Amino acid sequence: MSRLFTFGCSFTGWEWWTWADIIAGTRNWYECEHGNYDYWENFGEPGAGTQLIFNKLIHAITEHNICDTDTVMIMWTNVSREDRFINGQWKTEGNIFTNRVYDDEFIKKYVDIRGYYERDIPTMHAAQMLLDHIGCKHKIMSMVDIINFDQYTHNDYTDEIKHLSDKFSDSLQRILPSVHDVVFNYEYNSRPLPDMDRTADIRSCHPTPVEHLEYVEKVLPEFEITEHVRQCIRTENDRVISELRDAHILYGGHHE
Repeated sequence: MSRLFTFGCSFTGWEWWTWADIIAGTRNWYECEHGNYDYWENFGEPGAGTQLIFNKLIHAITEHNICDTDTVMIMWTNVSREDRFINGQWKTEGNIFTNRVYDDEFIKKYVDIRGYYERDIPTMHAAQMLLDHIGCKHKIMSMVDIINFDQYTHNDYTDEIKHLSDKFSDSLQRILPSVHDVVFNYEYNSRPLPDMDRTADIRSCHPTPVEHLEYVEKVLPEFEITEHVRQCIRTENDRVISELRDAHILYGGHHE
């Protein structure tokens, strides 16, 4: 029995097809008999950071007894995220600098970029070591380059985390090129959507289904994408663009 487990944030589990759906060969886990795997579970959650992604990985390994015949794929996000379990559920507000929960006072008092790296890079290394130990087929990707702590800008924090990148170089070097790099060339608005103004409100940072396919083809060429899946992606892409265009018209050029 071939099983696939995917982990990440909204770039992994979203309202439309993502790279995870494409690799699975289906949009829904319960339709896996039509996809590339006998069983697939997508643990991607919008807003999730490294801590929650790792937590979900550990739970999945334990609950599903992930073994050497399985495939695990992780897409890390940017390090500047706060994952907190409060009142029985995880609070995933996404990027700390653009979230709507943590105010300026919290950011000034508690946000430390160096601290985020001290927290997350060892966590990423632990995930890599664990998957190596299990012996399952696995691929590790990233939403943005690891040295880029803020997903909406293009930072280079290399010098500040050299002590970490040297210590954990084996794991960091195995992380595949980011979506931010491969698809968007470090600028989300470099690819305006059809028939819409080149604005951040319209483009957003989420790749369309076709852009997710582009990422898979460039970074994960060993995975064969069937014509059936390609047609599903084209259909879904048309729907997504149409809905974004309608929202653009309805809200006078602004879409969240």
